[in-house]
Amino acid sequence: MFIKKRKFSHCGKNVIFDPLSSEFSYGTISLGNNVFIAPQAWFRSDRGRIDIADDVMFGPKVQIYGGNHIFDVIGKKMNENHKDIYHQDKNVSIEPDVWVGGGSIILSGVTIGRGAIIGAGSVVTRNVPAYSIAAGNPCRIIKRRFSNEEINLHESTLNKRGVI
Repeated sequence: MFIKKRKFSHCGKNVIFDPLSSEFSYGTISLGNNVFIAPQAWFRSDRGRIDIADDVMFGPKVQIYGGNHIFDVIGKKMNENHKDIYHQDKNVSIEPDVWVGGGSIILSGVTIGRGAIIGAGSVVTRNVPAYSIAAGNPCRIIKRRFSNEEINLHESTLNKRGVI
């Protein structure tokens, strides 16, 4: 696993994943500290970045797609090689202390905010605000984890403990 960890653009400490059952576009992925990726993950992006912050957990079979096929070029089929065409994949950003439930799919251009929870089997097509609980296809906010007052207390407690 050590050799595989070195392939990521950045790989923090205490990162756990299954390189035998998972597929990563290593060079475009940055992993923070204390990241857990359950088996059968699929994280792919040819040009866009996939940035995963500290203390993030992924259930099994989570997929992250940082790009899309180019489909709007006149005179070219969708399955033709488009390396000669400028195309910017959108980045995916997952902020600290996020839990992504098994079987979820996160699409290009999405940011999942600090402390959010994504329910199992969700398809995340839009940004998810910090400390939200979201689920479904398409993924929608179900409720907030904490009130604003509780968020302030939570973050100040984490700060005092030196873990934020």
